[in-house]
Amino acid sequence: MLAVNPPNPYSERVTLDFQRQPGHLIRRCLQLHHTMFADGVAGRNITVPQWAAIRALHEFPGIEQAKLSELIAYDRSTIGGLVDRLEAKGLVARSQHAADRRAKLLNLTAEGQVLFESLHSRVREVTSAFVAPLSPDEAAQLVALLERLLDRDDGANVDREAHSIE
Repeated sequence: MLAVNPPNPYSERVTLDFQRQPGHLIRRCLQLHHTMFADGVAGRNITVPQWAAIRALHEFPGIEQAKLSELIAYDRSTIGGLVDRLEAKGLVARSQHAADRRAKLLNLTAEGQVLFESLHSRVREVTSAFVAPLSPDEAAQLVALLERLLDRDDGANVDREAHSIE
């Protein structure tokens, strides 16, 4: 059963001004972040989702492909394509799970590890530049608010698997 919340006066104000609607602003922020990311890793031919996978594999070597999908909020039906591209670039290696032949285990290759080490500080700089107009407290609040929007219990949870993009 959906919880009934009191009307949000903010939603009434933004109905007619699409440029101030949260979804529109979030989309524009995403475009800005993707542009800043591409500039920050120029010449490395890595997308944001690919970086997320590389970062996750750095932190959790040997995880199953399905777990990677969950960690980076990527569609389980298309994570294979993302991993294929990383594997073709020589950044990721797949191996069979010893106990479950259907499961694929993923690890960064030596080249993938070198790429992680070379880009990690650049990506941190991109993140810092992206939130630079905000104070540290505002940046933390932004993250907390975005997490709250994603951590819904009102039945409006987005099936992350149905909406991933690369």
